[in-house]
Amino acid sequence: MKWQNGYKVVREDNGKLLSSYMYDRQGGIEYLVGQPVYPVDGYGPLCVFRRLADAARYLEEIEPCGKLHCTIYSCKYRPSERAEVWDGYYKVPLQMLGVKNSDVALADAVELMKQMPDEEIVKAWPAWKGLWQKGYKVVTEDADGRLFSALYPTKNGGVEYAVGKITVPARDCGPLCVYDEFSLDEAKEYMRNMRFGKLYECEYIQSPKEFVWTPSYSCSMEIILRLSPRTSLARAVRLTKLV
Repeated sequence: MKWQNGYKVVREDNGKLLSSYMYDRQGGIEYLVGQPVYPVDGYGPLCVFRRLADAARYLEEIEPCGKLHCTIYSCKYRPSERAEVWDGYYKVPLQMLGVKNSDVALADAVELMKQMPDEEIVKAWPAWKGLWQKGYKVVTEDADGRLFSALYPTKNGGVEYAVGKITVPARDCGPLCVYDEFSLDEAKEYMRNMRFGKLYECEYIQSPKEFVWTPSYSCSMEIILRLSPRTSLARAVRLTKLV
């Protein structure tokens, strides 16, 4: 069959790109950029996504609370004539892999092309995630007028914001912290207590994760809510206007 275009979710581990669900003892393989790879004998076919939105949904569902270091690559794949996935001895229903039959294509070969930017992944989400929610975001402004995370502006997971631009967490960090649309007073109080920063209205996509990660520590939602009770965790934030 002819090669087709799709998307592959892979797990990053010590510089390697590996199967996101199956480990090596279960038929998992290492994927390579610009080079086709094939299922292990007795296993497969390989699973890829036809649409970026479906790959993004799967990525979020397999990383609800932890750090699996998964990411999405565009890919080329050769469709398989087989209709089931095998793990060496048994047929594996796609539902057990966390995907729907309509979401995935089964492939006899997959070649990774390029890693998808977080901004493009986020733009694909509203197709399945629903509408962006309204909220508030406290940021700090530097001498050049650039906007950054209030607590850690340029290090330890801090990111840069801009009005109208989709902002996502730094690599291996996040989610981002925002106030929901009913928490304007709490957001103003936080800004006053920090004695710096500016307050913006924003839109955000809520994250299902229960921890905030930075390169040096993790913080549970329980601790975050104790510090600021109306905090919401966001997979993406877009500033709209200054309050």
